[in-house]
Amino acid sequence: MNLTQLKAFHAVAKSGSFTRAAERLCISQPAVTASISALEERHGVPLFHRRGRKISLTHAGDHLLGIAERLFALEEEAADYLEGAQDLKTGKLRLAIGSPYGIAPLLKRFRKRYPGIEIQLLPGNFQNVEEMLLAEQADLAIQTEAPEMDGITRLPFQQHQLIAFCHRDDPMAAQNGPINLWQLEQATLILREKGSVTRRLFEEATKQHDFTPHSVIEAGSRETVEELVRQRLGIGIVLSGELPEDDILHPLPLVEPKQEITDYLLYLDRRHALSLLRAFLDLVQ
Repeated sequence: MNLTQLKAFHAVAKSGSFTRAAERLCISQPAVTASISALEERHGVPLFHRRGRKISLTHAGDHLLGIAERLFALEEEAADYLEGAQDLKTGKLRLAIGSPYGIAPLLKRFRKRYPGIEIQLLPGNFQNVEEMLLAEQADLAIQTEAPEMDGITRLPFQQHQLIAFCHRDDPMAAQNGPINLWQLEQATLILREKGSVTRRLFEEATKQHDFTPHSVIEAGSRETVEELVRQRLGIGIVLSGELPEDDILHPLPLVEPKQEITDYLLYLDRRHALSLLRAFLDLVQ
């Protein structure tokens, strides 16, 4: 069975006539008859009762008509979807990201411009982002310090540096302007866990400036660092793009260190021409 034969059957069943079906399909009446005969002979099932010029559906034909109508309704739905997707009225953009902070303003602009596009955020990290892209489980990825990878385009997206922050009622909040590490010498510092990018940058800075923290609390996530600062347990250190706007948290920009890291946008080379992908990249570039 092929779709041409099924369309011929559907047209005859709906119009009740081989002649009207031919007119509807813009083909000859013998071509319609041949398609129906081929369909019946191939499967050994009569689809129409024929009494002179009158035809009616057999039980099998009636059942097949229901299937055909659902199939062609889906075909029409698919065509409508693709037409809408081309105009970016519908569709889904899948983003593999490690942190929502730096990407949130961009997502807000994208949603405003393309409100019909669904956005799916997928948890991504250094180990699985390449695998997710190659398997086409994600359309785009945002990866900190992403290495070059075959078949994957890497575009610089944003840069971060270390920033300190404290509770708004902490005496350090009275500081005007950036501070240096030595002003934190007697403070309890709330740091990310060893092995994290933030902790690595901080340890590089302390080694470079021969700085040793007086006291350290280690936290396993950015959210934990923020919560501990809210509870006035110390001064937090995070990446600049990770610090949310918050009435309770007071930022303390650092004069030193100036180590910076870069977030990259990643996508498969072969998917470069996708309209949905291009629309997102246009907002970045």
